[in-house]
Amino acid sequence: QSGAVVMALTVGEASLLTTSGIGTQAAPLEATIGRLNAQTSTGDIHLKLLGDTVLNGAGLTVAEGSGRIELSVAGDLTMASGAALASAAGDITLAVAGDATVTTISSSSGDIGLDAAAVSLLAAGSIRSGTGAITVNATGGWTMAGGTTVSTDAGDIHIAAQGDATVTTISSSSGDIALSAADIQMLDGSLIATHAAGSVTVNATADWMMGKQSALSTQAGTITVNAAGDLEVFLISSLTGDIALDAEQTITVVGDVLSPQLVTAGALSVGTGAGIGGYLFDRLYVDVASISVDHRGGDVVISGKSGLKITGIHS
Repeated sequence: QSGAVVMALTVGEASLLTTSGIGTQAAPLEATIGRLNAQTSTGDIHLKLLGDTVLNGAGLTVAEGSGRIELSVAGDLTMASGAALASAAGDITLAVAGDATVTTISSSSGDIGLDAAAVSLLAAGSIRSGTGAITVNATGGWTMAGGTTVSTDAGDIHIAAQGDATVTTISSSSGDIALSAADIQMLDGSLIATHAAGSVTVNATADWMMGKQSALSTQAGTITVNAAGDLEVFLISSLTGDIALDAEQTITVVGDVLSPQLVTAGALSVGTGAGIGGYLFDRLYVDVASISVDHRGGDVVISGKSGLKITGIHS
């Protein structure tokens, strides 16, 4: 229909089509809908869903302009295959009291915010903003299936989970990336990367583990990885930014032992509570301008591709 839709309803399944918005910020459409898809040509979508909900069909979309999407769900949210949360250029805010299982969330320039218990990004899914920021907060885990991406061209990306995290591809063309969780596992072939002066900060309250052929990289920005448990490295690199790693337990390597695992024209600092590397090919192999070590326990075995300029050893 034409005009904004503002009402309350309880149905098993609904399709809402309008030209100028659904609900308002002051008076969102309040409903109990088992399965829902809703599209508007322009304007905002404001929905307050009172139970578990499946987004099906095309999902929730604003086709033109900077109309925003604000969706709150009192239960779990599941996005069916092919469904999307998409605004042409507006902000998207998603607040889920239960678990969120998502496929595609996108805006060309708006910020994207997602708060839920556990968050799962399904296979081939993506969270994408052209120039806006992306923020995810999960009181449970954060799980990215193989082939999924979280990306922005200019904005920052902040992902914070209180449970464990599984990561595939997280990238920004120039913004900062921050990731925190309990155990953090980068799957084989996965990538966390930013460019220009963007930095990467990772905080694991348990272990940080990198799969084979996985990489964490910046151009001029710093890279900081802290783990309360063990820290496992495949490749962490920056063109000119400093790299700092610290583990309360061990720092070890995985995968290609013939190529340096830590690479930068800047400085490297490493700290450990229980040891770094191992003997022969288990050593930590680096190609850096300089290195400092904070040794709090265990053996430390590090070799340099072109020697080592040691600027400090603290034990």
